[in-house]
Amino acid sequence: MLARQLVGAYAGKIAYRKVLSAGTLGEIHALATISASIEIKAVATTGMVTVSTRPCHVEIVGTGTGLLAGATVTIPDIVMTTTQLDDATLSSVADAPTGIGWSISEIHGPIGWKWAGPGDTQPTAATDPRVFDQDGDGEPGVTMMVNASGINAKLYFVQTERDALRGTLGDAGELTGETSDDSQQAIIGSDNQVLAQTAISWSADTNTVDNTVRIVPVPKMLACSELLAQIETLFPN
Repeated sequence: MLARQLVGAYAGKIAYRKVLSAGTLGEIHALATISASIEIKAVATTGMVTVSTRPCHVEIVGTGTGLLAGATVTIPDIVMTTTQLDDATLSSVADAPTGIGWSISEIHGPIGWKWAGPGDTQPTAATDPRVFDQDGDGEPGVTMMVNASGINAKLYFVQTERDALRGTLGDAGELTGETSDDSQQAIIGSDNQVLAQTAISWSADTNTVDNTVRIVPVPKMLACSELLAQIETLFPN
């Protein structure tokens, strides 16, 4: 019954920690936070309650070492707004330790490549025919910018977003809790010759204290421009 009572429009922030490692060049321990417009829907034909997540923006902040000390990592909003994530299922959790519990099954989708289904193996090279120029910049996959004192470069990558969410329901209808992130990323090229020849990985950080989720109700579904204009009001801290 709880899941059906939550049908409506929401804004969400999904956060998780990752480590971008470039071998001897250094690494960045980063917190990635996705801002998204979310709709919880009841499906009449199945009786299920589903969650539709429409990403709008990702912010990546963290500390670096070596040549990546002080580095900033930026992914253009077009990467997020052109990403299609599959609907997930919302369920109630009877044994939540405090309050009324909920869980959302894995929210997943390919970024910079096309899959037949979530069981497909992610590409590892730009020559894979499933890779496509999702952000329209003329390069394979999608592009992130890495700027540091020693390196200013573009990295071309593909990713498989995989996030499961769970938590408790607040009195004002806010869903808060933790993110379980199993996202994968593969770097498939760079405009920097050194980075292009370096094995670069994007893996889960053992520090998961900031792997959190907040989903707050809003009067109507928000376009990305509306969501980002209100983000500091919706999530003041």
